[in-house]
Amino acid sequence: MVINKDFTLTPIPISELVAAQDFPRCALGKLVNIGGFTGVVMEIVKQSLKVTSQEGDTVSYNANGLRKIYAPKLEVTTPVNFHPVSAPAESIQEKPQTPPNEQEVQAAAVAPAVEPEPAPTPVIHTLNFDRPAKPIIEFASRPDFPKCTLGELLNIGGYAGVVVEIVKQSLKVQSVEGRTMSFNAIGLRKLYGTEVTPSVQHFDAMPVRSISIEERLEEIEAAPEPKAEVKLDYTQPVKVIRAFAGRRDFPECALGQFVDVRGFSGIVAQIVGESLELRAEDGTTRSYDIEGLRKIFGR
Repeated sequence: MVINKDFTLTPIPISELVAAQDFPRCALGKLVNIGGFTGVVMEIVKQSLKVTSQEGDTVSYNANGLRKIYAPKLEVTTPVNFHPVSAPAESIQEKPQTPPNEQEVQAAAVAPAVEPEPAPTPVIHTLNFDRPAKPIIEFASRPDFPKCTLGELLNIGGYAGVVVEIVKQSLKVQSVEGRTMSFNAIGLRKLYGTEVTPSVQHFDAMPVRSISIEERLEEIEAAPEPKAEVKLDYTQPVKVIRAFAGRRDFPECALGQFVDVRGFSGIVAQIVGESLELRAEDGTTRSYDIEGLRKIFGR
């Protein structure tokens, strides 16, 4: 499905959409405003909305988190004179089954199939932001890191949020606005933890990637043959993205370069489909639309 990016429309507040029964599907293709971030909902992967701004920034929002923050509170009342009565067994057996109507059939056809996960990781659903955020340095050196951060309100390089899930070596952190970002645990330990003797370190043979589950599933579908990550060299000078966006060999020429896109600096670690993946030194990962970067910075 091709989404038309029309930024001339009036943005729809997300509070007007979360109360709909077909949310988040009803938000697909809409120009929305989520906590001050305005963009078009380009894709919905399970319960994650992928929103792209006019500048090419892409941010993922959790649908359940948006419901909790922006949906109106509903009160369920029971009639005073309500007395449930059980029907006789004979009447239940003789009552013919009513065939589903057309709306029910369509709803069942549209409803996504839910595949059971063999070993689901714990997920925090009740988010408490009414407390001070703790610096990540208090946890990065602990032997039970990153598991000890689950449910904690952390401050990671100025980004504050609750750790709602830990997938392998990736911390999924959700802010009060509903924005979700993923941080690599090994990268956080190197930046904020104390040095550990190499003899007691245990690392996987393959590098752990700092992306969320939804982004990983999307990457698998969009790119059956993903390219290997480049070496992340943060000692090289930072260059503006404009130096590459106007070249004919863009985006390949930017791969491995330390670039700055509107204040966010990171190394171009991967090219996934039509997106450029930037990895910051603190483990933060952001995706930028390649065509959007050409239009804005390639002139």
